[in-house]
Amino acid sequence: MGTRLGLFEYLGDDVEASENWCTHYLDYNTSDHAYSAESIQVLAGGSAVNGPVRGSFARSISLFKEGFGGPNAKGGELDGLYIVVRQDTRDGVAADGCGVLIDYAAFDNPGFIGGIEGATSMISKASSTVVRRISYQIGCMDYASGEGAVLYGKAPQGVSPVKDGIHLTTEGSNYFQYWMRFQNPSHTVYSLAKSGIEGMASFNSGSTVWRYVDSAGTLHFVNNNMTVDLALLDQAGNLKLYGSVEADFLDLPPTTSAPPIKQGRIWMNAVTGKLMICRDNATWTEV
Repeated sequence: MGTRLGLFEYLGDDVEASENWCTHYLDYNTSDHAYSAESIQVLAGGSAVNGPVRGSFARSISLFKEGFGGPNAKGGELDGLYIVVRQDTRDGVAADGCGVLIDYAAFDNPGFIGGIEGATSMISKASSTVVRRISYQIGCMDYASGEGAVLYGKAPQGVSPVKDGIHLTTEGSNYFQYWMRFQNPSHTVYSLAKSGIEGMASFNSGSTVWRYVDSAGTLHFVNNNMTVDLALLDQAGNLKLYGSVEADFLDLPPTTSAPPIKQGRIWMNAVTGKLMICRDNATWTEV
């Protein structure tokens, strides 16, 4: 590297600037507008054509590994943009902070607009073709279709599949209180808690049905107050309901051998064509 002209710390490691280094100082802001250490203002004429090839960019960054695509390229990390923000609020005044802040506004006839749009690809050295690729948008709207999404991802057809759409992992004793949670203004519509308990409610009512799997692998459906099991389904396929069952009809497959005897059990005898019922926990009676 060249002469060190500046550094900052990230997790105790120094980062050197080998070409140039700019240091700015922002005084206390008591004005009615935001301060910026460095501002870029561009008036773009526009091309009347959508797409990044003819797009207008306020600033572009290109970072290429020397020898990219050939046998002489060396390993090592590359990061296109590195942002470090250190916030301190020990003066007692709350202070907002964000690593990247985006405010995109477009007049009333845009094409696709998004807060973040990108793609990540893996290329085969042997064939120089894309073998794995994901594309993604965050905070996107499509004016033409009238659709929008906070987070959108796509695994294109014809390349190797991507393993996970969303992958959250805990480390040690740290955990998410909720793996995911969706709310309307009044209540939670769906949630998956750190314990694996799943909560489901309608959009119009906060009365929730809970669902979870216990250590034996039995699936439980639990009432709103989490006090009563509504139904159980175990690993052997046995379904137990703690209320009434209503159906237009009930099929009992005929069998040639009697099941284990149990009071209240019913089965269809394939030999006699009769329903069999146990009333006393000891004998089968034809119905």
